[in-house]
Amino acid sequence: MSRRVFLVRHAPIEAVSRGLIIGRTDVAIEALPTAFAGPAPWPAQAHWVVSPALRAQQTARWLGAARWQEEPDWWEQDHGRWERQTWAHLWDTDPEARVYLDDFARVRPPGGEHLGDVRRRAVRAFLRLPDEGDVVVVAHAGPIRCVLGWALGLPVRRAPFLEVGNLSCSVLQASPGGWRLLQLNVPLR
Repeated sequence: MSRRVFLVRHAPIEAVSRGLIIGRTDVAIEALPTAFAGPAPWPAQAHWVVSPALRAQQTARWLGAARWQEEPDWWEQDHGRWERQTWAHLWDTDPEARVYLDDFARVRPPGGEHLGDVRRRAVRAFLRLPDEGDVVVVAHAGPIRCVLGWALGLPVRRAPFLEVGNLSCSVLQASPGGWRLLQLNVPLR
C-alpha cells in the first residue's frame, strides 16, 4: 500500500469572516457544522498530526480523531503586530504592509514571519511525518499551501495561489522520485 498524507484545513473561524488577520492568534471555532457524517477519505487506522491551535484541535475532534500528535511547526503564519487587524486598515495606515504585500515570500510582517519561513518549518514538519502508513494532518491554509507548493516544485511565492478552503482535504501520495497530488481542496462537508 502506498503512503498518503491527508492535509485538512481547520473549520472556519468567525474572526476571519470579519476580515481580521488571524495567524498565530489562538482562537476557537465558534460553531462547528453539524456532526461530521463522513465518509472520511482516510482509513480508520491513519496516524493523526495536529497543529497546537485550538481551532485545529477542535476540528480534529469533530472529524473523529481520538488522539493525535501535536506538532508546533504546523501553526499558521505569524503576522506579528498585524495580528487581529485588517489588511484594509494596514494598507491605509502602515507603509510596511504595502511592502509586505508586494513580496510576502521574503518580507516579514513586523515581529512575524514571511512565507519562506512558513514553508521551511512546514516542510520540516512534513518530512518528520511517519514513513509508513497514512497520515492525517489538521492544520492551517498557510502551511498546507506551502507543503503542497513544495511537493509540486512551485516557488514559495506561488503557494498562496493554491486554494485551500476551510474543512477541505488535499491528498499527497508518495511515489518514486517525489509526491503526487491526488486531490486538492475537496470539501469534507
